[in-house]
Amino acid sequence: MILDRFGAGLAFIDRAMFQFCAIGLFVIMVLGATDVVLNNTIGSGVPATIDISQVMFVSSVFLALPIVVRKKEHIRIDLFVGVCPDLIKKIAEAISVVLSAAVYLFLAYAMWNLFQASWRVNEQSLSILTFPIYPIKFLAFLGLAVATLIAFAQIADIFRKRS
Repeated sequence: MILDRFGAGLAFIDRAMFQFCAIGLFVIMVLGATDVVLNNTIGSGVPATIDISQVMFVSSVFLALPIVVRKKEHIRIDLFVGVCPDLIKKIAEAISVVLSAAVYLFLAYAMWNLFQASWRVNEQSLSILTFPIYPIKFLAFLGLAVATLIAFAQIADIFRKRS
């Protein structure tokens, strides 16, 4: 299987992305809790809590995508799959992987264009604490690009099994 050939590299990338997701979610949790406590005690919260939380949430979602794709743990609606013959199940899986790869590729291309536009103008957040937005767009592109590569490897594996 093609995924097995690149397994060690993908596992390293997955782990790194997953750790970043965990850090992002932890930051969201700490920032939110701190903001609530400060608002209730001194009447003023942490500046830019919402902006930082939004950025960490978006990067966590996109960086978790390759892990979900590789493990095939995305949401599935399997209402009729149980009653279908094995051939229909395999065809449906192949179609879903091909469509997923196409969607990931399109989104990765669009995100790359958004990243480039953001980089050119040095896009900054519009809050009390300003920070650049383009690194987050690059992380989103990275997650989508890795998910695309994994989906294409899954397509190759499907056709390899068939022959």
